[in-house]
Amino acid sequence: MKQKTIFAAIFVFGALVFFHLHASTQDAPKSADNVHEIKMTAKKFVFEPSTVRVKKGEHVRLVVTSTDRDHGIAIDDLHINRRLSAGKPETIEFTADKAGTFPFRCSVVCGGDHGNMVGSVVVEE
Repeated sequence: MKQKTIFAAIFVFGALVFFHLHASTQDAPKSADNVHEIKMTAKKFVFEPSTVRVKKGEHVRLVVTSTDRDHGIAIDDLHINRRLSAGKPETIEFTADKAGTFPFRCSVVCGGDHGNMVGSVVVEE
C-alpha cells in the first residue's frame, strides 16, 4: 500500500511538472519567430544571394560573412554601411518599413571587379 501511494505521488508530481513546463513555453515570447533572418556571403566580387526578398513590415536580420577578404555592404536607402571582416559574420538588422527595390554594393575596395559587386533588397507589399 505504501509503495502504491509513493508511486502515485511521483506520477502526479511528474505530470504537474510536465504541464507547468509545457504551459510556460507556450506563453514565452516568440521574438525569434518575428525576425526574417537571411544568411549571406560576400566573396570575390559577388554577394550570395544577390537579391534578398522580404515583406513590408518585417524585421530583417542579415547575417553576412566575407569568405575571402575584407568587403563591405552599403544599402544607402536604408542608411546601412558595414565593414565585413574576412571570416567574421556581421549582423545587420532593420525593419522593412517601405516597399521598393533598394540596391546594395560593396563599400570596401576589394579588387579589379569591385564596382560590379552589387545586389538588391526587394521589399514587397
